Amino acid sequence: MEIAQTPGTGYTDPVKALALRANVSLGESLVKLRLAKEESIAEQGLPTLRKHLDQDNIKRASLLKIMSWDLNLINEKEVIDHHIEDYNLGYCDLGNYNIDQSLLANFTFNECWATMSLPFDLLEGVFFVASCSYLSKVVVTHWEKRLCRDIVWFIIDLSSLTMTLERLEKDSLEPDAEKDEPESAHEGDLVEETA
Repeated sequence: MEIAQTPGTGYTDPVKALALRANVSLGESLVKLRLAKEESIAEQGLPTLRKHLDQDNIKRASLLKIMSWDLNLINEKEVIDHHIEDYNLGYCDLGNYNIDQSLLANFTFNECWATMSLPFDLLEGVFFVASCSYLSKVVVTHWEKRLCRDIVWFIIDLSSLTMTLERLEKDSLEPDAEKDEPESAHEGDLVEETA
């Protein structure tokens, strides 16, 4: 496939390399599922992705963000609907979800940005992971190997994941004395939809 064979794909930085592999894999899946056109990804999406990676802007280095937000060439709702209908993933919005800070020891924020995914809970030895990039085999494999536990996957929209990651990064920089005591998560924060 032309997407995977574009020149100049090598990065020595492991986060940049992960981001590129994850996004190329996502692009291939989007094309295969007819959710995006190969030419658009190869000619517009991936060059913009590389530009963000070259500028060390990992937060913007997301093919889905570029194709849906910047170029308006992908309908994010269609991608989300595909996850719900064809993969039976639950949809989650983490805007008001209180994530246990101890989970942050299991991963880095750069990994989350590179894969557009966030492990947000751990119940009875099973991780709950919200992802915008579940269609990327590289993303799924990365988190399966990284977390070394069973995973329940959820689909999340770009805005919710971006705001949640930015909030967690900000909270992680605050001194412990200034942080509020974590509240327990509310049962209604997760909405599962199945076909």
